[in-house]
Amino acid sequence: MDDRDNYDGFSLQDTIPVVLTTLLETDRISIEQAVALMGLLLPDLSTQYNDLVDLILGKLSAITPGEQKPLLEILIYDVLYNIPMDEKRYRGRSVVKYLDSTVTSPELNTQKIRAIDRFLQQLEVQGRDYDSSNSNPPSEVNIKHLIAESHIISSKALEEHIERLNTTDKESFVKEWLEGLSPDKYTSSLTWLIELLARDYYKFGTTKMLNIIADFVDSVKAWPQINEWRNNIEKQKNFLKAFSRELLHLYNGYDNVCCAILRIFPYNVTTQYEAFLECVSNLVELYDEQLVKAICRMSVALSIEDAKELLTWALEIEMAKVHSASGDSKSYRPELELEGNLDRYVATFIWRLLGHKDKGMRCKAAHVLLRFNLFDIINHYPKIIWIKIITFLLIQPELGI
Repeated sequence: MDDRDNYDGFSLQDTIPVVLTTLLETDRISIEQAVALMGLLLPDLSTQYNDLVDLILGKLSAITPGEQKPLLEILIYDVLYNIPMDEKRYRGRSVVKYLDSTVTSPELNTQKIRAIDRFLQQLEVQGRDYDSSNSNPPSEVNIKHLIAESHIISSKALEEHIERLNTTDKESFVKEWLEGLSPDKYTSSLTWLIELLARDYYKFGTTKMLNIIADFVDSVKAWPQINEWRNNIEKQKNFLKAFSRELLHLYNGYDNVCCAILRIFPYNVTTQYEAFLECVSNLVELYDEQLVKAICRMSVALSIEDAKELLTWALEIEMAKVHSASGDSKSYRPELELEGNLDRYVATFIWRLLGHKDKGMRCKAAHVLLRFNLFDIINHYPKIIWIKIITFLLIQPELGI
């Protein structure tokens, strides 16, 4: 996961959430190790942090209240001081619900987390009252009247009508406009609309709008011209490539966009494979996460044997090129023996982070050690690693230890 001296490969931002989630789900690392290392995610990756906390809360009931105490203390501290303000309500509520549903150590101090939970719940109620009375006035745009007066005979005219509306009115306009079309205008109008969304999805489109289009197409798919239009292979490929920016996001939030497009056009797996292969081949500046997502989308067309061959290539051949100048190269890599657990690897990873080029990452690594200090597992790690780490910290007072 180390990205030192590497400006083109996967960064810690890309890899830490995926690696921690995978190791925790497969019980390759302990809950204590995961909670300590999760400090690297905050505050920038708070969404991925929240996903991991949900996973951890599901595993905590298997250990004793005494063992839970330091873990819960860290999670509570994160809610109070490390999580961004807009996510404190959700995470604070989930932690309090867990505390109410289980037996915890009598020495665990929960006063502050309960106080902030009550405060944020009160703010939410007050916010709902304010919103319902003041902040959401009904739209002043009469959509039916606007459509009756509009004469949309080109994609340019459609863009001019849509761009001056707010998001909700855009969605209402598209729904009313599509439903009022005559059959001879179905395919041309749908092409204008989808091309407009593909050209600037963040300005014109929403997932809801794509689903409105998909619902309309489903309602008129019996018309021969619609059936021919949506089953045209070249058109399918062109639209998949046009939406590649949205479809190749590695993280959550864009799968709904893909599902809506696949409802509009009934792609078979071969067409999807060929379209995304063309995307990978033609896009010069392709981010690492986009390449991974393209491979994921292409893999649906592979046989089991081809999928195995792809995994072998990714993990054994291509992976060696990803971090050729970072912590995975021989100049940084320590001599590690294969043991029954990952303790030595975790310790070595922290040691490498303490030499990271980014001072902020070095500081986070030091605070990971502070989190480890609350657990009784620190003595289980190879002593030579801790000797190196302690020596390093003694000569780095700016880390705040």
